[in-house]
Amino acid sequence: MKCTIGVAVATGLWIAGALSAQAAAPAPGAASARAATTAVPLTAHSLAVAESTLHYCARVDVKAAVGLRGKIDAMLKGASAAQVTGLRATAEYRTTYEAVTHFVGQVDPHNATRPCDELLAARR
Repeated sequence: MKCTIGVAVATGLWIAGALSAQAAAPAPGAASARAATTAVPLTAHSLAVAESTLHYCARVDVKAAVGLRGKIDAMLKGASAAQVTGLRATAEYRTTYEAVTHFVGQVDPHNATRPCDELLAARR
């Protein structure tokens, strides 16, 4: 059974809240140049939320997916490939990615683009 608009809104609020909390917390060891270019620090959690949502949006809203890809690229700016690989290898990344994937997978088809729109709005 697919969920209704309430879940779509809750999804967006959950994602936005997760990103807001990440933005409010200082990123340990974050490069000041990267921190100045994005409001969301690069952490395993923020990367997993963004990439999981991107994977979902690529199937339901290509335009939003392009926008999210740009936001992820900005988040990754200044990070080495080894740092990104290391973040993706963490349990926190995998757990968060799976949780977001499960959550957005329950969104009713007629509200499918809501999580994409909400994440784009939260990252501006």
